Amino acid sequence: MYRRYTIDEIKNKVVEILRNHEEGMSSIELAEAIHVNRMTITKYLNILAAIGLIKRKKIGSINIWTIESGVEDIEFPLNYLYLQQRFITSLVAYNKRELSKILLNIIYSNTEVLKILKEIIIPSSNTIKGLYDRGRIGKTELIYLYNLLFDLVILIEIHHKNTEYNKNIHNIFIAGNQDQILNSKILSVASEVSNCDTIYIGNIEQHIDPFFDIDLQRHITKIWQHKKGTKVIFLCCSEEGSLRFLFTAADYIKRKMTENIKIVLFVNPEILDLAKDLNFDFITSNLNSLIIWLEELIKQIKKSDLTFLKS
Repeated sequence: MYRRYTIDEIKNKVVEILRNHEEGMSSIELAEAIHVNRMTITKYLNILAAIGLIKRKKIGSINIWTIESGVEDIEFPLNYLYLQQRFITSLVAYNKRELSKILLNIIYSNTEVLKILKEIIIPSSNTIKGLYDRGRIGKTELIYLYNLLFDLVILIEIHHKNTEYNKNIHNIFIAGNQDQILNSKILSVASEVSNCDTIYIGNIEQHIDPFFDIDLQRHITKIWQHKKGTKVIFLCCSEEGSLRFLFTAADYIKRKMTENIKIVLFVNPEILDLAKDLNFDFITSNLNSLIIWLEELIKQIKKSDLTFLKS
């Protein structure tokens, strides 16, 4: 009789078995060894191949599965400190295939996607910025590595599947400068995987002019005009000019719509004090602290929703 396994259990068993069969095994042989049916093992083998753990070789009409090179040093259960170090090493080596493999392994290990952002992506971004600040890498390499990380954040977004959609939290993310695109995207994916209604507008730096604020206000008002619940505008800026421009537009929307609208600022440490006179709801220079703030907001709203339903 077949038993039900999780993807993590299947992964561990397949890797362990194939390590001891260098010549490879067919789908049927693996199904018999693990005690699952053929359809189930085929589904999981395709997932493990996509992750990069195993590879398929067709011999006649039979698929032969073997362990992928480099898999022998992947630890189960996942060790996040080890994976973080390995991810950063692969990042500075421009090894996109290895980076994708690491992320997909974590995604398909039934872990919280927020944990990937907080313990893998954000530390990697901070490391790259630190290397640049110390003169270890140049501006071109910084841009390349940021773009590489951006692609990997999108990979996380694509492979995440929302199990629940919260119609009471609506978040919009805007980058005020080129170097804030990655941070804004990381935060928007954190919102997305937290099942919030999420809009990522992107970088507006090159569009700043006396009329763009009106266009931005119209667009956001159009998006939110029929939506109920808490609405949050997240502004990511590294320069005072873009920050004040975007805040003025966001503050106008907040006053015009007269609803529960919050303005959250993520800024570089250099302009943190310059923003203190603005009427924001939260400000930080730390991505993890902003994600924690979002998690707490979601908890508060869910708690108030439950209280309302019980009353």
